[in-house]
Amino acid sequence: MAKRAPLKSFCGFEGYDDQPLAGVAAENGCCFVKLGGSIVDYRYTDYRLLMPKRKLDPLPSAAFQILLSLAEEDLHGYAIMRQVAEQTAGRMRLGPGTLYSSIQSLLEGKFIEELEPREDAELGQERRRYYRLTSAGRKLARAEADRLAGFLRVARTRNILRGDYV
Repeated sequence: MAKRAPLKSFCGFEGYDDQPLAGVAAENGCCFVKLGGSIVDYRYTDYRLLMPKRKLDPLPSAAFQILLSLAEEDLHGYAIMRQVAEQTAGRMRLGPGTLYSSIQSLLEGKFIEELEPREDAELGQERRRYYRLTSAGRKLARAEADRLAGFLRVARTRNILRGDYV
């Protein structure tokens, strides 16, 4: 009788080379496949860990409101906070943490750009950072507005929302 060669996978499963191993120990993240006398050990790889998290997918409402506030003019941080409160009729108020973390994400995605610091007449010598919407940011805001408009159309057809909002 031929000697059976023991096999051990990376996930700890043990078996022999004459046993059918396909699909064994899948719960441990492994899968064995027997190919012409060779054993191939496929270990589970979570590809989500290899991909960077996309902070702006889907676009958070704070980031969308910042993009909307910059659509007409360049603004500094505090002016963005005031503009968001005004354009949402006070329903959304951005605190400094949310504002500046959203600005940072939008800067990293090149959806807004920081302008050269300039003196503000009402502050005297103090300089403020101003931000401008880029063409990519305008496209992102338009896509998000279209996405939200689609939700509103569905809500209207299902008699959840009445009136001409879109």
